[in-house]
Amino acid sequence: MSFCCGPGDQYYVTEYRPSQKNGVAFTAMVLSNDDRPDFPVEIPREKVIWDRVNPTGRGIVFLLGREVLCFVPGIGM
Repeated sequence: MSFCCGPGDQYYVTEYRPSQKNGVAFTAMVLSNDDRPDFPVEIPREKVIWDRVNPTGRGIVFLLGREVLCFVPGIGM
């Protein structure tokens, strides 16, 4: 089991949609923290924090490179 890290590992998700791929809960478009373009990330089911949502309404993904540490859904989808 992994856990979420701090603000340095946090990226906002501009949108996310359910995935039809086995073991993947969502496909998310991630807002880059620098001048690079936004990028897609597949969110594995086991990395979703299902029992909480981000109260700001935005999904947040915590990444180490391109590896998903965890994903906190926003309110609604």
